[in-house]
Amino acid sequence: MNVANVDTKFEQNSVNLTDNVYQVVSTYLKTNKQSSFSSLYSMLLNEVEPPLLQALMEHTGFNQSKTALLLGLSRSTTRKKLQQYFGDRYFPQTTLDDEA
Repeated sequence: MNVANVDTKFEQNSVNLTDNVYQVVSTYLKTNKQSSFSSLYSMLLNEVEPPLLQALMEHTGFNQSKTALLLGLSRSTTRKKLQQYFGDRYFPQTTLDDEA
């Protein structure tokens, strides 16, 4: 399921996330009537978590602690999810000069 590819028109002034998610999932299911779904929940989480993390990291100025606080997760869980989806993208690279 690639939510980004689902052609859904949202109300321009809509801020209701629940309605938006419902519309996207409903459209996806209607578009893929012939598909068999075995792990829709995990598939949905794998599609939603990365852009959620990315948006919050950008919103917080790439502050992992603030992102964790907004998510209601521990910082270590947030770091694990960032690593899972983005590798080292949100982790500062240290050099030998930094360690000295």
